Order: sequence, then C-alpha cells, then structure tokens
Amino acid sequence: MKKRIAVLFGLIMTMAVVGGCGKETGTTADVEENETPAAVEQDAQTFDSILASLPADAYYAYADMAKDHDALLVTTKDLVFDNGDGVMAATEADVYGIDQDGKVKEYGHVAGGGTATPLACKDGVLFCGGHNYMNKIHIEEATSEMITEEGEYFDEYDEAVVVAFNPSLAASETASEESAYFTKGVYYNYAKDAENPPLTYFYVFYDENTGYTADGENNGIGLPFSLTQEEGAATFSFGGEGESEEVLTVSSFENGIVTGTFDDGREVVFEPVSGLDPETFDAENYVNGPSQSVYKDPNGWSVKYDASLFEVTQEEGQVFFVYTGESAGTNMVTATYTVDNKAEDAIKKLGENYGDTAEYSTAPFPGAEDVDGYWVNVPVDTEGSGAYMTAMARDYMEGALIFEIDGHQGEDDEMNMAVADALAGIIDSLTFE
Repeated sequence: MKKRIAVLFGLIMTMAVVGGCGKETGTTADVEENETPAAVEQDAQTFDSILASLPADAYYAYADMAKDHDALLVTTKDLVFDNGDGVMAATEADVYGIDQDGKVKEYGHVAGGGTATPLACKDGVLFCGGHNYMNKIHIEEATSEMITEEGEYFDEYDEAVVVAFNPSLAASETASEESAYFTKGVYYNYAKDAENPPLTYFYVFYDENTGYTADGENNGIGLPFSLTQEEGAATFSFGGEGESEEVLTVSSFENGIVTGTFDDGREVVFEPVSGLDPETFDAENYVNGPSQSVYKDPNGWSVKYDASLFEVTQEEGQVFFVYTGESAGTNMVTATYTVDNKAEDAIKKLGENYGDTAEYSTAPFPGAEDVDGYWVNVPVDTEGSGAYMTAMARDYMEGALIFEIDGHQGEDDEMNMAVADALAGIIDSLTFE
C-alpha cells in the first residue's frame, strides 16, 4: 500500500452510518430520516476505535468476507476512485476483522491489479484481482486466518458488489471546517448556463494556492496560476507572477461545487472530480479515454497507447510499455535515450546479443520521415520460445533515441496478430515536438 494507515486503539466515537459491500451508502441526513440497519450499527460498534482514529486522508468500508462479522477495509484518499456509478471504489486496502477470541485483528493487506477490477464481495468472499487473475479471499474467524484462493474467478466476480468506500470522520470534519473554496484536486470548469457541458476543461489545484488550467480537447494546453482565497471571493493570477489578476466572486458553495462570476461577467461552475490526483492527472488522457492515452516524454517525443492494454513505467532514462492483455509471453516496447552512443553504434551493440540472427537495415525513422533510422530485426524463434525483436534508433540531441519491440508468439495466430498490432501501434503513433 502506498501509505500505511496508522490506527490508534482505545478511542471512542459515535458513528453516522455509511455503506460498505452490499450496504446502502447514506449521508448523515439520510440516517436521520431512515432507520439504521442493525448490522451496520454493529459494524460501527465493533470497529469504533479504529474508525475514530483514522486520519483525514483515510477511506474505509465494510466487506462481507467472514461468516459472522463484516470486515473493515481501510485505504487512503489517493487510492480511491469513482467507479463510474457514484461508488468510491479501491483496489487495495488493509483488512481488519474479528479473531477467534472476539477481538479486532489486523489480518493483512489486499491489493489488486488496476481500476478495471475494484474490490468487490459476494456471499462472504472478497474478490481481488487484475486483468488475468481474480482471487477469492475470506476470513476464518475460528482460526484467526485470512485465506486466499488464487485463480481466475471472473464469473463469480461479475456477480459481486463493488465495495463502497467512505471518507473518514476526520475528513468530514476537516471539510466542514475548511474555509477555502478550492482545495487540492481536479475540478471541471464550465459555463453556468451551458446545457450538457462537455466537461473537458479543468482547473487542477496542487493545493489551496497554486495550480493550472488544462483543455482536454486541445492537447491539455493551459496556464499555471496562483490564487488567494477569502470569504466570498478567489483571486486568480494566470501565467505567472506579474500577470493580471481575475477575481471570482463566489455566489454559491455547496458540496464542494463552487459557482461564481469573473470580472468580465462570465458566470462559471467549478465541480470537483472524485478520485483524481493532481500530481498525475492528464487532461488529454482523461478526456480521450484509455484507448487513446498519450505518453509525453520530457525529451520531446510522444506516443499513443491503450491504457487498458499497457502498463507504462519509467526507470533511469528508459520508458517501458508492457502489454498486459492475453499473450503468449512478455511483450513490450522499450524507449531509451542514451548519450553513450549515436544511433548506428547503439543498434549494432543491441544486435550483438543475437549473433547471426540479427538483420540490420536503414530506413526512415518513425514520426520523422526525413531522419535516417538504423534498424535491427531478429525473426521469430519458431523452434523455441517464439521470441522476436525489432529495434530502431536515430541520432537525437546529444546521443541516440532507441525504440525496441520485444515480443513472443504462440500457437494462436489471431492473438499473435492482436499483440503485434498493439505494439506496432505505439511505434506508428510516434511524434516529435
């Protein structure tokens, strides 16, 4: 887990009822109007010391994963996301439950593989998994054990209920006491009188004082800003220090949604978007969706990829696009910028590892047809692993830029073609600033 939740026992609280797996989620107002389910009241009483001590960035939920008692799942704000139906979901959490002596026990940590498969539960089982696996987890209170059944239980998962996480009591108190209209997060921005606004323009706040705007329909372009907030107004300075100021006169502030009017008469709405981290938010990718995600490298090149099929990581000057869909083996594209060699020497050095099977050629470099590219190709190993490799390099800045495709083929030709097309699609989308 990115952040461990520190819990302090012995604190007492009175809990408003909130939902979990298979339970309705309600606000305090809902609780006043409706009878509180007895099972949920018991959950709150069982874990009251933990719930009372959760920090403001914590989220929690109840999960039906034991025979006699629900478990308590605890995670952090940066790990929850809107599941698309108003449910705040998560893929990982700490697990607390009741042991054989009737006492609260921390059973461990569960972590899945991505937002496409949030934690869910059904019939006393918590489902936790990723693209190609789905495990079943339950607590045996009689033996004080958390048991994981590894496998691909996707049929059962499809019938499970996504676990609904709720902000901690401390978060609610902080929100109610917070005087600032804008806090760390991402906000939609649109005209108040717009019908069905497109929700493609954003204000991204790093904190209460700084941020930037981003147009998701136009390559994420925008301006940095600083701001000061006071009762009834927020003053923005766009483009950096010394630029002209624009004052937003606030007319409404409800449930985090800010409505106001700028000096020029524009009446606008700022609506917070749940589950987005301003440090990693990309407006273009958010608007385009996973299949049209864009990776922009600091060295001035970019590619498109399908985020539902590739996991992107960076390490020591290299960028890895690892295929996560069904395939015969590891399939990936690696982009490397090096100052150790120019392009031709870099390709020869790469090909040395493959001996006589490496085939060299020259051809225009993808995304820059007027630039010479140096290529090396290693055919599919039809007698063994099915591995193959293609790489290309160009002279770039003070060294060389190299793109390497490492793939594997199996017996399923249709699957092989789908993987190859996905890998080649990244290379074909390459552009330079």
